[in-house]
Amino acid sequence: TDVDLDLVTRPDGSVEPAAHPRGLKIAGGSGRPASSLKAAQASKATDLVTLGEGDEQITLQWKGGLPEPKLDGTRAEYVNAVPGADVVVEATRTGFEQYVEIKQRPATDGYTYTLPLKARGLKVEHQADGSVLFTDRKNKKQAVMPAPVMWDSTVDERSGEHTRRVPVAMKVVAKGSSVDLVMTPDAEFLADPETKYPVTVDPSTSSLANVFDTYVQQGETRDWSTDVELDLGNPGTANADGTPRTAQSFISWNTAPIQDALILNAKLSLWNFHSGNNVDCKAYPWEVWSSPAATTASRWTNRPTMTAKKATSTETRGNTSCTAQPDGWINADVTTLAQEWA
Repeated sequence: TDVDLDLVTRPDGSVEPAAHPRGLKIAGGSGRPASSLKAAQASKATDLVTLGEGDEQITLQWKGGLPEPKLDGTRAEYVNAVPGADVVVEATRTGFEQYVEIKQRPATDGYTYTLPLKARGLKVEHQADGSVLFTDRKNKKQAVMPAPVMWDSTVDERSGEHTRRVPVAMKVVAKGSSVDLVMTPDAEFLADPETKYPVTVDPSTSSLANVFDTYVQQGETRDWSTDVELDLGNPGTANADGTPRTAQSFISWNTAPIQDALILNAKLSLWNFHSGNNVDCKAYPWEVWSSPAATTASRWTNRPTMTAKKATSTETRGNTSCTAQPDGWINADVTTLAQEWA
């Protein structure tokens, strides 16, 4: 069955992707939302999203009632799950994104909420970098939740990036066979007059499979392996210290199906929905290299060393000011690389 992430409502009211490789399940409506964040935190927890099946499952919960979700493709939005904030779940091929969109500046300090987490058959460990690691009984990695981050609605016109991003404090509190993830968004950031609402608070979860991708970016210290996009190149923006925000993407492929095969040709195709540098509608080059595999611990400062250039492409698309190059596929001839894998 082909993977199909579009969300559908089941007869029992629950929500699922049409076909997900990890059995993702999302809550339908679970009752009237709480009247305030404080009231929600005092309420009973209900299952929000479950990843995995059988003896190994991760279930993230929400305290308080949830309205019926608005479904839009891969996205389920629980509008005003608490006053002034929406809860959003987005299906990805390897897991899910779950985030809270704070639509207006909180009226009081102490904006904190708890996400109860059940991990059946898995051990939960809070890592030094702020991430949460899930391992099975054989101590094998099964899933990861990167350190949470938050950003406002400010978008750099050239790079398309949310440039105002800050870490989110997260405390992991063990409670028997489950844990509580206590999320405390940065109070100064929420109160800053320059903060443009809505503000997104993002902890996300991805299963670790034999196909893995991530990107590293100069100036970034967070794991971006669960992000829904890959960044590469120089976006035309700089960090506070003046260094460019250059990015590299790393993709690990499952090459077992082509082992010992005769490869005649191979093409890498990426969906390019934004380009910061081709405002003049010229084609700009990008390159494909071989390298050791990246991991969730890879950052710009310790990224895998690129070993050999395998392809160069001059296809770039997706700049809003260039109608001749709308969003679309960009391609590179990677026949030599695929032949080496085989």
